Amino acid sequence: MRGGFFRYFTQFIKQLPIRRIDFSDRSEEKRHQQMVTLVDYLIFLKTNTSENESRDQLMVSYFEQIIDALVYELYLPDEIHTAGKAFFAPLVAERLPALAEIEGDKLSALRQIFERLFHKDHVIRQNIFFPDTIESGRTASISRLLLPNDRTIVAGKSGGFPEQEPAA
Repeated sequence: MRGGFFRYFTQFIKQLPIRRIDFSDRSEEKRHQQMVTLVDYLIFLKTNTSENESRDQLMVSYFEQIIDALVYELYLPDEIHTAGKAFFAPLVAERLPALAEIEGDKLSALRQIFERLFHKDHVIRQNIFFPDTIESGRTASISRLLLPNDRTIVAGKSGGFPEQEPAA
């Protein structure tokens, strides 16, 4: 850092593990579409929800954690799959609609999607809290990626999300 700003040099940027998408591979195209759909949901939610609505903020945080888990599965699939966990497959099975495909009240539709994915028995919710099941030296990294300290959602005593009631 010099003069209060960072300089990025090609020799260092080239070392970043940027994963290329093979759009001729149907499974990779589906993964890409899932990420795009969730990012679109987040952009919409961040511009159309209030910071005063705790359930909406929980929804935003939860979608962010799902995206984090997808990125983790992209870069460390062996650790995820060895632990018997997956994120992309259950999301593809959900057939989440693209934001542009949602007719009518998009916010209400996204709230319904959130409630379905956030249900205590949903595989995605159960899989988000699994760092202790991975037998690798990277467990601490997994914990930091999936459960960062600045999130409003934290693991409950049972290893899942605490049940939270909507704000009155």
